[in-house]
Amino acid sequence: LEFGFAAYVFVRTDDMVGETKTAKLLAEIPEVLEVHHIAGEDCFLLKVRAFDTTHFADILREKIGKIKTVRATRSTIVLGTVKESTALPIEQERKRKGI
Repeated sequence: LEFGFAAYVFVRTDDMVGETKTAKLLAEIPEVLEVHHIAGEDCFLLKVRAFDTTHFADILREKIGKIKTVRATRSTIVLGTVKESTALPIEQERKRKGI
């Protein structure tokens, strides 16, 4: 089965500033590929992969939603991906600088 469904989930928590418990619990969820601590109204931004919308709803309800410090979530569904890469342009920068 392919994890063809992608979403970004904004998470608001009851954590005190500097606490890492919720971040660690979110990071333990296999379908959560990225956990970013962010500034603003929300506390975390997650990148989530699922099989389909039903699987995604289960992740929200049964995994993310079961974490006691999670107060609210907002999701943005990916309709299509133009570019997705983990490569950094280090080699290109080295060549440009002659290193």
